[in-house]
Amino acid sequence: MKKTILSLLAFLFVFNCFSQKISGEWHGALKIQGLELPLVLHISANGTGFNSKLDSPQQNAYGIPMDSTIFKNDSLFISSQMGVSYTALFTKENSFVGNFEQNGLSLPLILTRGKSATTSKVPEKPKPYFSEEVFFKNEKAEITLAGTLAFPKGKKKFPAVVLISGSGAQTRRGHASFSALSDFLVRNGIAVLHYDDRGVGESKGNILTATSADFATD
Repeated sequence: MKKTILSLLAFLFVFNCFSQKISGEWHGALKIQGLELPLVLHISANGTGFNSKLDSPQQNAYGIPMDSTIFKNDSLFISSQMGVSYTALFTKENSFVGNFEQNGLSLPLILTRGKSATTSKVPEKPKPYFSEEVFFKNEKAEITLAGTLAFPKGKKKFPAVVLISGSGAQTRRGHASFSALSDFLVRNGIAVLHYDDRGVGESKGNILTATSADFATD
């Protein structure tokens, strides 16, 4: 009995050291095509494990919950059902060095402890293009989908693309790589429509009963 108690106390002491080691606010930025997308990761201890949430200030997306947060042998593993994951190594410089992945796209991401200007909801600088919320109907499914349409200024005609997410329930504001890609394309004269998958965000419909053929009609 005494050995059990001592073992438990030792485990709690070690976990407390780990929780103090990584709990807090971590910030960094994804770099895509010369553009930067700031991200903020919040890690907190929860019993014998950890919880984490992700902010993407430029997308006005805060507190995105991660489904799994594991810290073991100085390695951090974070993932969510939205297809987002982050695998990193905790360094002596008090930072995480690893890779951020979302739907097949992998980008290096270094996170350092502490607050930064990106954590504050400050007004963004005016963008050199127009952006508006739009709604369009899938007549076959009789549902309305919601998205953001961004298009260049000073032109009447321009090429356009529709950004379509991969597997999993995706919203336009929860897709960091798509937002950076959209910004890059519009700045280079291409209109972009990025929308919430059916049944998530502001789009209507039931994603659980939908098939790939249904998504194609969207």
